[in-house]
Amino acid sequence: MRNLKRLIKSFYQLLLPVFVLVLLASAGGAIWLVHSYAEPPRAEYLITPAKFAQLSSRGAQVTDETWENSDGTTSRGWLLRGTPGMPAVVLLHRYGGDRSHTLNLGVKLNETTDFTVLMPDLRGHGLEPAVDRSSFAGCEADDTATAIEFLKKVTVSGGKPLVGEKIGIYGVELGALSALVVAARDPSVETIVLESVPKSSTDLI
Repeated sequence: MRNLKRLIKSFYQLLLPVFVLVLLASAGGAIWLVHSYAEPPRAEYLITPAKFAQLSSRGAQVTDETWENSDGTTSRGWLLRGTPGMPAVVLLHRYGGDRSHTLNLGVKLNETTDFTVLMPDLRGHGLEPAVDRSSFAGCEADDTATAIEFLKKVTVSGGKPLVGEKIGIYGVELGALSALVVAARDPSVETIVLESVPKSSTDLI
């Protein structure tokens, strides 16, 4: 009996370093994965408003805007103004995309509805972003809330607000996850349209 206990103890001591090594390797792999994907791939914009103006006069009306986020960082986006007092729509792209992926949809939406459309670059996306890394919808949700506040502060002649009280969000993947979080917080977000929604930030990674 004593020999059996000694054998089990020796076997346990033999396997313990292996378990610890596997655990450390798993943790290190997870950290490496998050670190690697936190900086999304970047490329030239598929199309810019200046080029889109050759296809639609609305493209020439798009302005490049920047605003401050709640954590002091800066966001940027293309803004296509609609009829004053009408709703606004925020278009959020997927991980690895950028605002140029939503430009065509934004212009068509503006042409059809006269809604104001905001197309931001999410964190770490687009050319030379102010914030280098994505947070996989953590800070992006806060940034989207700040983008909505920015929209509400845009005015037209006479100091009247450009957009009405109703806000809609269209989001794909990373953008969809961010939209869900914001919609749960902000009652002014009355409509959301989502594609390829991940279950969580972990699922997105």
